[in-house]
Order: sequence, then structure tokens, then C-alpha cells
Amino acid sequence: MQVFQGYRKTLSPLQIQIYDSLKSGISRHLKEIIVPQCSDEALKDIFESVLLDYPEIFYTKGYRALKNQNSQIIVMPSYTHSSREIKMISEDCRKQAEHLIKDAYTLNDYAKELFIHDLLLGITYGDGHKPEAHSIIGPLLRGVGVCEGISKTAKFLFDMLNINSMVVFGVAKTPKGRKDEAHAWNCINIDEIWYHLDITFDNSLSTNIKRYDYFNLSDYEIEADHKATKHLWARCAVQQSYYYKNDAVVGTKQQLMKMLTKGDKDIIVKFPFSKETAYQMIRETLSELKVKEAGISCNPHQMVFHIMIRENN
Repeated sequence: MQVFQGYRKTLSPLQIQIYDSLKSGISRHLKEIIVPQCSDEALKDIFESVLLDYPEIFYTKGYRALKNQNSQIIVMPSYTHSSREIKMISEDCRKQAEHLIKDAYTLNDYAKELFIHDLLLGITYGDGHKPEAHSIIGPLLRGVGVCEGISKTAKFLFDMLNINSMVVFGVAKTPKGRKDEAHAWNCINIDEIWYHLDITFDNSLSTNIKRYDYFNLSDYEIEADHKATKHLWARCAVQQSYYYKNDAVVGTKQQLMKMLTKGDKDIIVKFPFSKETAYQMIRETLSELKVKEAGISCNPHQMVFHIMIRENN
């Protein structure tokens, strides 16, 4: 499997040397790893970069560091599993991953991304107090996970499918909230174009219908409710989200009426203008169609509406 080292690409030659030493030492479960001297902040960032580039390293939660007499740093990782446990769990994760994506290998890259997205919509969100929920173990072996575990699992699976992707750390407002909270999502490269992909938020929205509110967003779109706190070099400049690609962006009443008369009971649409204008257009259109009862919910940050037709005339 070719692992995409997205964060390694951002490092200086000296930092790459430290990165490679950490990766090699952690993979071999070394108690002490000797690296060249650098600042505490730089070492912390490099250590984190290794874990983000390699989600399969689920078995360390931090480290202690000391300086020796040779102006070097002795890094002592804090391991959460024994060598024997690491080998067994890693094999179980690999086998489960291969089973889950066995039908995806022959798909094109966009279809592979859609496959992984929909696969991880089935993960039960929660158990954030359990370390496994923050790693690939939770989603792959337990069926549960939080944003960190889901985004790391997505990266792990994309690596297996030879798709370049990264785990992004930052803050975000939940689709139903206003407060910034620590969050993780992905950036992914499809046909040489980078996009943002937040499977966790789509998971939380997908109660009785699959949602794609955060599927392949541009920087401009994601910044409505997300902000990366770890340096992200990838630029997502193309506005070609799932709803644009699938003609589900509505700009006129005629377009909305066409979607509402297809016979579907659940309609997901995105509007390119204000929430108030969108609500007014929806209500007027439903009235003109003589719809007796309908429910409307909104993801205001991305201006995506779920219209539920309960009773027609």
C-alpha cells in the first residue's frame, strides 16, 4: 500500500529526517528514538504529522522528550498496546478493511470516494471517551467512532485504494450549532483537484436519508463552518460539490418545482442565496403545488434543505 505523506511534504530537510526517524522507531515499538535537536513546538508538530499521515499507527498517544549530551533529543513514545497486541489488531484492521472495500477497487476515483463516504455513513457516532473511537480501531472493528477516528479511517481506506488524501485538524460549527468545537475531516484529491470532505458531519445529518452536504467542498464553501488549525498546503479552489455535480442546486422557483414534482417524498436541495429567501421560495412553491403537509429542515452553514413531503393534495 502506498501511503500518501501529505504532511511530510511540508517539512524542511531536517524536519523530514526527524519525521522518518519517528516513523521508523514507532513502527518498531522502540522505547527511545534519537532525533536531531529542534524546538519543542516543532517536535510536537512533526510527531502529530506522522500520526496523521499514518492512521494505522493507532498505538501511541504522545511522548516524553529529553536532550542528551550530544545535542540530540531522546523521544520516548507512550504506547497504548504491546507489540503482540499491535500485530494482532493491525492484522484484524487490515482484513476488515480489505473486506469492506473489496468491491471498490475497479471503480474510478470519484466512485471510490463516494463508496467510502457512504460506507462510513454507517458508523455509529459516539463513545468519544474511549480511545478506540479516535483511531481506525473504532470504525473498522467496533462500528463506532468520532470525527478523528472516522477521518483517519477514511484516509486509511483511501490509501488502500491509491487515492491521495489527508486528515485535517481544526475547529468547526456543527450543522445544528453555532459554537466552534475541535474537529477533524479530510482533504482528498480527485482527478488532480483537491476538495474538502467531512464524512462525520454528513453522518450526523443522515438520519433517514443519505446526506452529502460536505462532499467535495471548496475552501470558500468549507470556511462557512470549518477552520483548519494545522497548516494545510492543499488548495481547494474548485466549486464542484456533490449537489452541484448532481444538479441539486436550486436558483429559481421553476427548478425547485421540477424537483418537487418528481414524486420523491424526501428532497435534498442546496440554495445559492440567503436562508430567508430559500424558505420563502420553498413555502410559495409548496403552496402552489397544493402540498397539504411538509416538513422543512435546514443546514444553515451550507444552505442545504431537506424537504419532507408528508401529504399531497
